[in-house]
Amino acid sequence: MYKDISRILSMTPSIKGREIAKQLGIPKSVVNSFLYKNIDKFSVDGDKKWSNLSKRFFELVFPSDKWVTVRDFENLIKELGETPVQDIESVRFVIPSKCKILLIVTSRFLSLLNQLSSQEIEITIDFTACKDTQSFFNRTGFYDFLHHRVCVLPEKPKESLSERFQGNSNTMVELGKIEPSERNKELIVKLGDCFVHNSSAVYELAAKTFFSELIGNVSEHSESPLPGFAGMQKYGGIKPHIQTVVSDSGKGIAATLRTTLQEHHPKLYKKYTERTTENDLKLVREAFTKGEVSRFGKGRGLGFKSSREQAMKSYVKISIRQLTYSIELEYRDGELVSNDVIQDLYSLDGTHICFDFYID
Repeated sequence: MYKDISRILSMTPSIKGREIAKQLGIPKSVVNSFLYKNIDKFSVDGDKKWSNLSKRFFELVFPSDKWVTVRDFENLIKELGETPVQDIESVRFVIPSKCKILLIVTSRFLSLLNQLSSQEIEITIDFTACKDTQSFFNRTGFYDFLHHRVCVLPEKPKESLSERFQGNSNTMVELGKIEPSERNKELIVKLGDCFVHNSSAVYELAAKTFFSELIGNVSEHSESPLPGFAGMQKYGGIKPHIQTVVSDSGKGIAATLRTTLQEHHPKLYKKYTERTTENDLKLVREAFTKGEVSRFGKGRGLGFKSSREQAMKSYVKISIRQLTYSIELEYRDGELVSNDVIQDLYSLDGTHICFDFYID
């Protein structure tokens, strides 16, 4: 309800609760109750006329003393979703002591920062209490892609460790730029070589084909001035695995597929004609699980069909994050054993894919 009321007050400020209720088509008592319960977000004058407060400041603190999971991150940024972007003045992200951030979170965080900053919101990241994570971000190439307007505390690194040590690690592929309308061969080879080194030579052809399809599809469906990127990190521990991320800030898979869906995939068009979030979700899920779906009607298509049989023989998890939802696929021994959807996420443009390959 907050977004609806804020939108009304942005267009017609200083109006009474009954006028808001009339526009929303709900009882006046419900609106007034909500307004008074959210007096920190709205202002009321002596005539009981309501307006939006001035633009808001947010401070979001990451969890401390733990590895930050993607669920932790999504729950953290949900607070931003309660306020329309145009009503946000600044956001400060605090990285506390002993906060360790997974690559999947790093990539989504980077995309979020760039998108918020490109909308002229003042963004600050405070690493004062956690220099180790700041160094890790530097090593991954995070700052090489960070929007120039983002303020970094205590200061932005003067040297890119990603550029300095590029290719020197056997367990990491630094974030590399995905060039639109190009094959991105060098980045694909780096990912494939690192993957094989940490798994098995048996996967060499499948891995390079898989990453070619993965990066090719993101490049194909992006159409954004903000850069897309991909990277890899091996993790040890109880469940050793290789984590690969591919992100862009474009229109998203469903939106770009729909431009030619009726022409190239009439059966899917008939099933998902109505443009709803639910239909978009089902369209993306079907494209990934069944494969051979492309905006151009032929070629690699989504779903990685050509390499799936090899790549999915082990234990694999794939996360496909779109505007306000995420599709979580889990494969064991080549079979799709889990197919979950997480909805009502904070609105994040583009396609954000994470591929976790668990090592025996």
